[in-house]
Amino acid sequence: MRIIIDARSINRGGAGTLLLGVLENLDFTKNEYGLIGDRNELEKLNLPCKIIHNTSRSHSFGSFLNHSLVKVINDYDCFFTPTYIIPVGVKINSYCVFPDTLFFDKRKFSQRRFTDFLKRRVAKRSYRLAKRVFTLSEFSKNRISKIFKNDKKLVVLKPGLCKVFDNVDVIHKETKNYFAFIGSFKRHKNLNSLLLAMEKSGTQNDLHIIVQHKNLRKKDYRRLKQIQKNQKIKILENLTSEEYIREIKNASALIQPSIYEGFAYPLIEAKKLGTPIIASNIESNKEIFSDDEVKYFDPNNIEELTQILKEFEHKDSFEFKKQNEFSNIEVTKKIVSSFELTEKDTHVKRNFVFNVIYQLLVVITPLVTIPYISRILGASNMGQFSFAYTLSFYFIIFGYLGFQQYAQRAIAEVKHDREEQSRVFWQIVIVRLIPVSISLLCLFTLYFLNVFGDYSKLILIFSIIVGSTALDINFFFHGKENFFTVMILNLIIRVVFLVSVFLFVKTRYNLNTYAILYSLMVLGGYLSMWVMLPTNLRKVKLKSLNFKKHMKTSLALFLPVAAISIYAILDKTLIGLLVHGQAYQRIGYITVIANKSDLQNGYYYQAEKIIKALLSVILAYGAVMTTRNTIEYSNNRLGAVKKNVYKSFRFTFAAGVPMALGTIAISKCFVPVFFGQFYDEVAYLLMIYAPVILLTGTSNIIGMQYLLPTKQDKKYSISVLIGFAINLGLNCLLIPFLGARGAIIGTLISEFSIVFIQLLYVTKEIELGIIFKYIWRYLIAGVVMCLACCGIYYFILDIIGVKNLLDLILLIPIGGLIYYLVLLILKEKYIFKYTKLYLIKIGHFFKTATNKTVVQAVSYFVTVNSTNSDHSNRSFQKSTVANIKYDELKKDQEKNENGKRKRK
Repeated sequence: MRIIIDARSINRGGAGTLLLGVLENLDFTKNEYGLIGDRNELEKLNLPCKIIHNTSRSHSFGSFLNHSLVKVINDYDCFFTPTYIIPVGVKINSYCVFPDTLFFDKRKFSQRRFTDFLKRRVAKRSYRLAKRVFTLSEFSKNRISKIFKNDKKLVVLKPGLCKVFDNVDVIHKETKNYFAFIGSFKRHKNLNSLLLAMEKSGTQNDLHIIVQHKNLRKKDYRRLKQIQKNQKIKILENLTSEEYIREIKNASALIQPSIYEGFAYPLIEAKKLGTPIIASNIESNKEIFSDDEVKYFDPNNIEELTQILKEFEHKDSFEFKKQNEFSNIEVTKKIVSSFELTEKDTHVKRNFVFNVIYQLLVVITPLVTIPYISRILGASNMGQFSFAYTLSFYFIIFGYLGFQQYAQRAIAEVKHDREEQSRVFWQIVIVRLIPVSISLLCLFTLYFLNVFGDYSKLILIFSIIVGSTALDINFFFHGKENFFTVMILNLIIRVVFLVSVFLFVKTRYNLNTYAILYSLMVLGGYLSMWVMLPTNLRKVKLKSLNFKKHMKTSLALFLPVAAISIYAILDKTLIGLLVHGQAYQRIGYITVIANKSDLQNGYYYQAEKIIKALLSVILAYGAVMTTRNTIEYSNNRLGAVKKNVYKSFRFTFAAGVPMALGTIAISKCFVPVFFGQFYDEVAYLLMIYAPVILLTGTSNIIGMQYLLPTKQDKKYSISVLIGFAINLGLNCLLIPFLGARGAIIGTLISEFSIVFIQLLYVTKEIELGIIFKYIWRYLIAGVVMCLACCGIYYFILDIIGVKNLLDLILLIPIGGLIYYLVLLILKEKYIFKYTKLYLIKIGHFFKTATNKTVVQAVSYFVTVNSTNSDHSNRSFQKSTVANIKYDELKKDQEKNENGKRKRK
């Protein structure tokens, strides 16, 4: 992960102290960091990270609107600032610190009212935009949650001391007669009260005021000149770390008289040095020490402080009970873990949405055109298209040579090293040219030998797709978890394709035109990815590229990947080869003679598209989790991988059960509406094919989301190869007799065998009991939904003669409602939880709306009945709404009238 930190406040106040403590404890090997700030100061820290030189003040409004700085920030994954200011235009996840809410709580201290008004606006904006907001005490957390009415994103840090305090024992303690005050001249620091108490007490101790030059304003210098006239007061500016520590350690006591503090660093510094403390009894101070450890006083009572100074006696030793509560190591862990957790959640949720859209685009683009194409071209032409594409797909499989899965994993493993990522990318792209070239050579050779027969023209057109595999770099963006780019670019290309289909495909003789448009769409999608490369890659030298390791790994993955790919298209291939004879086909008002193999392939193609469209939602989530699990495993977080697997099982069955059983329930009325007449066979194919949604979803979780990310490639390969063999054998037996139905039956049995074998492999690694503990609810709800929808369709809608479109309009929402209600009755965890939450919100909304209506009605009634009254009577009517007694108001009015008479 690439993290950029605003370090301009380093060595400046509490924000700078917090930042220094965090920077000292960062692990620079796990993430890539960038620091914004003064290069001269940051280089002194010797941190292995990039420094972006910027000397502007982090609290200035110029910094708030700095567009050039925002461009740099947006190049990273997340942004952290130790202040409450997030610049305008920052698009990445942001994290900020609210040390206190001074300009909200204590406006009487404000010396610049308009500036503080702007600060409040900026703070509200930052709180709304930030993914996490850090604060330094429970007191500040309570105040922030009350002001912003939201504490879900708040994290309390209890900061410790910087590393300069690690070896304070080497500094010899020399007790001297002076009190130390650390802070600024701002009103809430209450320095005036301390000066008055020092003067009244007549103490023999001097007062040393330690300030930082960077924190002083012009009016502060005028105040300095006045204070320095008193010989008992000494001003110390810009001390070195050693001088600062010595000054506190040698003091008779540290005095902290603040009226308001979010967190007082000087107190924990004095604690470390064993210096006695006199502090105001505000809440944030009492969080640090108990009453018997510190002498507390009321900051608004000068007499009490005066008395403490009179009676104070130096203590040679000073012990504290709370020694280990404050630690910068823990603070850094909290901050970085917040980055990782929110980044992971954001990536998973956002990428899931983007990848669902992308997968739906891939599957639905031809699906959107199917109602039109199926009516124009007919089932036999769609069968020819499907069979020709299937034959060309064998060459595409060889062109990829196992790189697609391996490449995504390779990019994900070096996600945080952009230079290595660029090197891996070019190695894979160049090596992949070899199998693609061989694949094209074989295809053209077979074409000139007329091996493909009637399908030669279509396969020649699809050679465009075979060659374009060399340009497919989706693996790069998927490995970077950048699914948004892939989704947007493909959306544009596929919209153009849809428009072109409706413009150029007009009759059943335009099959070749449709194939050309489809091939150009795939090529355009791959080319569009290259436009985004310059901003994602760095230059690498050709000599630094190593091709051997990628070729070796991809060859190892080729067999299982090829088996999966061939397994997906084997059915259509065997239907084209094993089904013989001719049959009549209706296209509109025309009856034509077509090959049975083309018809069966056409029906199978249509049914497969519907099932793949439904599967795309589940597989999209799987693609996101595959990348996430690869990253988790590479960081030695096997527990997180297993947790993600359990989440995937819950999601797959929650979404897959209603999809599969719902398809069975509505297929009879869906097919005529979607495909038109003469496609009745597709309805029966959908009913048989529907369970593959759950089987494929399960095998995707175990194989793609667990076995491959954890580098158990051999187990994954064995399961797929066994499934492939079973599918091949069953298809050869069943397809000649049952056609497309036989192909689907073979697919179901082989998918079940893959799931069974993979479950045997992972029984000792994944607790299956946790999985089956909650999926039974989804199965029961799905069965009830399916039976109810079938009953409604066959016994109600079919009898009364409702048409198919109305069937769909009625059945789909009814089925969804039944599924939801059954899960609610079974108290499914998330359904029950969120239903209860939203019911409470709805109830609260109506309650609030009702109360407002009642108040408005009462106000209106009072106003109408008071039109003929005098001014005092109108005041009374308004006061009743505000619950003020009439007698008290009347007495006040009489007194005022008597006073006026006396004056006259």
